[in-house]
Amino acid sequence: MKTPLLVYLLVLVSASLHAQLADFRNSNFHRADSVADVYFGEPVTDLPELSRKLTATLSGDDEKFRALYKWVCNNIEFDYELFRINREKRDKFDSPEALHAWNKKLTPVVYQHLIQERKTVCTGYAWLVQQLAQHAGITCFIVDGYGRNATVNVRKSGKANHSWNAVMLNGKWYLCDPTWASGSYDPDRDVFVKQYDDSYFLADPKVFIRNHYPLDAQWTLLQDQHSIPEVTASDPALPTFQQFLNGPLIYASAYRNHITNLFPETLDIEATRNEPVHFRFTSDRVMDRIELSVNGPDNPKIIKPEFLRNEAGMYSLSHAFTQKGRHIVHVMLNSSYAFTYIVTVR
Repeated sequence: MKTPLLVYLLVLVSASLHAQLADFRNSNFHRADSVADVYFGEPVTDLPELSRKLTATLSGDDEKFRALYKWVCNNIEFDYELFRINREKRDKFDSPEALHAWNKKLTPVVYQHLIQERKTVCTGYAWLVQQLAQHAGITCFIVDGYGRNATVNVRKSGKANHSWNAVMLNGKWYLCDPTWASGSYDPDRDVFVKQYDDSYFLADPKVFIRNHYPLDAQWTLLQDQHSIPEVTASDPALPTFQQFLNGPLIYASAYRNHITNLFPETLDIEATRNEPVHFRFTSDRVMDRIELSVNGPDNPKIIKPEFLRNEAGMYSLSHAFTQKGRHIVHVMLNSSYAFTYIVTVR
């Protein structure tokens, strides 16, 4: 699918500005990022002083929070061993009371590792961002809930396993996840690979809800980011927990491309051989390349389907599966994995 040159050039100019950052087009995040780099390696034993150093030369809460958040992501390593111990213990608890007691017992260990070893799990990341922000006079909360990826909170009853932040900037609430932004664990080398990902900074709530489901429904921010509305689990604007557990898997590219209105709405799809399966999604980005990475009964293959985009930004594409069996289908946008379906062909 060819894109007019003028539109393509406009996309290149705006590519670095995620949809969730539209409110901060005039913010100098390059300066905030530079400050975070200058203080790389600073100790975390004096949080008021660290917060002061990171914000003293910046103006505006948006720049200040950016420097604090970026510093945490680039300086703190994920503690995979502590995460593994926590996960094994947590999975044995059947009651909220038992889980709360374990979390209370674990909290001092998390903070000790953070201060002494500069390593932590999601709770420590969210706590450190909150503390630094509050020392800078910025309102910031820790949000607890369910994080979802290919190995956890898929189809089953679900486990509360993750923490992230909500921050108030210029009279409006935003969501961010410093843990997922800081890097990823490489199981082959048994090391944490630091690689900052801007996708989870001030993320769009409509995208965020697909792999972050808060215990307190008000922190979805799906209704009004200027206030925290009274939201209940039955609110029509809030996806049900089962919809969350059974939805398509999404990745950072879905954030970068502001992907909403996914169809089909479920991870698992049943199809008939040689009949097309239709996929749709909405994005305010202009895609010049959409591919399907299909891992099925045959060897993995890349498919380049025809696709259409309407004036509302709705993309439509389809593919007919010729082989019966289970097919793991990754939708790739401009060569990056965006979301995944599992298609069972009868």
